[in-house]
Amino acid sequence: DETAEFDKAITLARARTDVRDTLTVVTSDHSHTMSVAGYSSRKNDIIGVNNGQLGDDQLPYATLSYANGPGFDYNVFKANGAIKRKNLNKINMKHKDYPFPSMVPLESETHGGDDVGVFAIGPYAHLFTGNYEQNYLPHAISYAACLQSGNDVKRTACTDGLLNGRV
Repeated sequence: DETAEFDKAITLARARTDVRDTLTVVTSDHSHTMSVAGYSSRKNDIIGVNNGQLGDDQLPYATLSYANGPGFDYNVFKANGAIKRKNLNKINMKHKDYPFPSMVPLESETHGGDDVGVFAIGPYAHLFTGNYEQNYLPHAISYAACLQSGNDVKRTACTDGLLNGRV
């Protein structure tokens, strides 16, 4: 739902602006704790078990899992005082409500600390071509929009209207 709406918003912004004079930056504010595990073959079903590979308990494990979230209790059981994993081959992992395995039981999954993608098009998009600390982004946008103040160096693009007067 959110991804589709985000895509619609980006598409609308692109339709209503001109790439020659509008810098569009798309990113997110956080990652999640989802992980892709193991050495799956190319044709492995991403929402299934890791094909042909077993854990040390001789049970298959999911290709996708989370560090925390609601999937803990659903994918384990207690036996003789120990917590054991369920056999995922006997679970319908394709069901829309299936909670993928998680290591820590929580009502909902939390944000992660991974780098997030930054995508840009338009003037000064070259400032957004790698991994950055999050505090870099507003400074780069400010620079691209000629919003510096004080003793900052004046650039020709800002002073000569090379951005079509939209600075």
